[in-house]
Amino acid sequence: MTEVMERILKYKENNPTASLRSIGEAVQTSHEYVRLVLKTNNISTKRMRRQSSYCCNGVCSNILSTYQKRHTKMCTSCRKAKILKE
Repeated sequence: MTEVMERILKYKENNPTASLRSIGEAVQTSHEYVRLVLKTNNISTKRMRRQSSYCCNGVCSNILSTYQKRHTKMCTSCRKAKILKE
């Protein structure tokens, strides 16, 4: 196994959500070569999704938007319910 192949496998192991293109840029090779190396080592070439964030109150378990994640930390329905309680 070449040094470049080892770097590709190590990078993918440490960054499972990385795209083929970003791996290629990191190890200075093409995304097609990255795909071939992963395929020959029986590693999925599909990009894993980042995990979704859920509402903090835990009751409704709605998925939060990026804005909600950063600012309110709760979904719209929980936020409305909180406002009505106050």
